[in-house]
Amino acid sequence: MNILLGKDSITHHRKKSAKSTHRQINILLLEHNADEAALIKSFLNNKGLKFSLKLVESFKDFVLALHQFNPSIIIADYANAKFNGLKALAYIKKHDIKIPLIIVTKPQSEEVAVRCMKEGAADYITNSNLSSLPNSILNSINAAERKIQTILTETQLLTNNKFYENFLKIFEDVYIGLLIIDADSKKIIFVNKTFCKICRYTTTALFNLSSFTNLIADKNKEDFETELSKVQSHNNSIHIFNAVISRKDNKKINVEFTARRFIVNSSEQIILIVKDITEVLNKNLIKKLRKETPHENERRYRSLIENVKDYAIFMLDLDWRIISWNAGAQRIAGYEEKEIILKSFFIFFPKNFESSTDPTDLLEKAKKNKHVETELQLVKKDGNKFWASVTITELNDNVLKTSTFSIIIRDLTKNKISEDLLHEQEIQLRSLAKHLQEAREEEKLRIARELHDEFSQMLTVLRMDLTVLSRTISKTISEPIQRNSLLEKISSVAELLESTIRSSRRIITELRPAVLDELGLYTAIQWQAQEFETRTGIRCKIVKLQHDINLDKHTSTAIFRILQEGLTNVVKHSAATNVVINLKIIDDKLLLELKDNGRGIDKNKLRAPTSTGLLGIRERVMALNGSFEIHSDIGDGTRLLVYVPYKREEKI
Repeated sequence: MNILLGKDSITHHRKKSAKSTHRQINILLLEHNADEAALIKSFLNNKGLKFSLKLVESFKDFVLALHQFNPSIIIADYANAKFNGLKALAYIKKHDIKIPLIIVTKPQSEEVAVRCMKEGAADYITNSNLSSLPNSILNSINAAERKIQTILTETQLLTNNKFYENFLKIFEDVYIGLLIIDADSKKIIFVNKTFCKICRYTTTALFNLSSFTNLIADKNKEDFETELSKVQSHNNSIHIFNAVISRKDNKKINVEFTARRFIVNSSEQIILIVKDITEVLNKNLIKKLRKETPHENERRYRSLIENVKDYAIFMLDLDWRIISWNAGAQRIAGYEEKEIILKSFFIFFPKNFESSTDPTDLLEKAKKNKHVETELQLVKKDGNKFWASVTITELNDNVLKTSTFSIIIRDLTKNKISEDLLHEQEIQLRSLAKHLQEAREEEKLRIARELHDEFSQMLTVLRMDLTVLSRTISKTISEPIQRNSLLEKISSVAELLESTIRSSRRIITELRPAVLDELGLYTAIQWQAQEFETRTGIRCKIVKLQHDINLDKHTSTAIFRILQEGLTNVVKHSAATNVVINLKIIDDKLLLELKDNGRGIDKNKLRAPTSTGLLGIRERVMALNGSFEIHSDIGDGTRLLVYVPYKREEKI
């Protein structure tokens, strides 16, 4: 009997055994009886195992084979007087050798079996039960490999925990203002040095604020909070809006926020990229100037244009030559007025128009439509390219009976970099979410396997000890009352032990259902539906379930966890009596649909980003680059639709 196996894992080990028969296994056999060795070899051959067997009898040959033969597993006889299985166990334990050892021997007392298991034997098999030896070999090898994988997993988890910290360090010194706030409390979680310079506050002072809204000017707070609500209510979208900040020196500045919500460790947060926009032209002032008298208007207008440093503003004649130049144009393009006047407007365009816009087409369009606005790449005096917003307007002079063109150029390089950083950040956040989800599942899997491989084994040994103790009392204590009293106590402990074993199996299943890894998503959903109906009394029906869906391990796990979360919400909130599950492929997407006949959800609660049960689903769907919808009305039930990209996994 293989005492490492529980009832719920027999199917798993049979399946693995079938797959593992194709592996080449090196077996080190410690046996002094040639007939027994031949019998063991015969049983293994009959089971179709591919193996190489090395037979040794002495301690010297055993140690030499460990280093030269590189065994996958050790089979040792207990009865060998000179060097037996117990001595071999002591040696490999002393030298920390991670090779499983199975005791195969003639029938011995139960005390011997218990001693062998306590000393670290992977299994204990008698000669009369050699038919179980092949499966025991495969199971023992798999258990040893999982222990090694556990060490690798723990190392990887340490790396994942540092991923988020390293991600934030990337933005510590970038030239754009950046901060992260908690979506509920609005308290600052992260802020970089550039934002501190914008608002004139120290990092410590900002972290001590009860809410980031304390920085917003009083008249602007309500509008700011409204904009943040829009950010929270739109999934996976970037929102841009303006606000007024009160600096530490009480000066009010206009800033532009580029905002996006995201989830980290089940916590909803908002990232804000901040830019001071006091450089923007006051268009209302320009309109006011144009309403004044022509003479005063022209004088003040020219003075304004010439002194603007954040925009390039100049004029072109009908031959596209530059006939005026302001300070902003000199700052942006690098040319002084004396070296640019009467030069062609084409000087700002790359010689190879394939990577930009043909200036001839652009100007002809301005002639035809009187006004053109576009974004394109231009070239500075030093040859460096930059992204620019270009506005071209035709102006008619009624006195001279001719036309000129006004050009307004704004440098967008910083904006483009901000967009690229935000896009890169979005990719990194999705990657982070995926890493965290995978780390959680790997940790659950590790704990489940540890409970199965270690805790279950200890409980089994304890059950054997109770059996031995019960028999010993029956034989050694003759006084009936004392003997019966002790036996009753042992029986009570045995019942408690059986209850503990059942609880451990339930915990292992909740941590990581074995059916998901063994038989795939199709069978796992069927099992979950049946288990849900049995546990809750709510009828769970599967309308359509494609059994030929092939997904990778992490996607299958995420879909299964989303289904579990959805069913949990049904139990907690819906008061439903019937649930319908649908899983199918639509074009290049996998659809998971969950519909109940419950009381439905209020639409206002449905839109709330902190609705109970939705955060976990959002996080998993985001990690899969998918989307989800919830349709519900009071008294009309709830329908959850989850869409994730689907690419059929190729079978090898």
